[in-house]
Amino acid sequence: MTKEKSTNDDTGLKELMITNAIQVDTIARLLIEKGIFTKDEYLDKMREVQSEYFNQMK
Repeated sequence: MTKEKSTNDDTGLKELMITNAIQVDTIARLLIEKGIFTKDEYLDKMREVQSEYFNQMK
């Protein structure tokens, strides 16, 4: 029973992560298409934020 629950939890977490990634990607694409910022600005900011997250984990 415990193994079955863990598998369901893992599947649910994966689905949640994929859904979240799709939502974030969609928002970013819309903002780029509407000219709010460029793809390069987005990628630069994403690298900056990623670096901040990794530095906090140290």
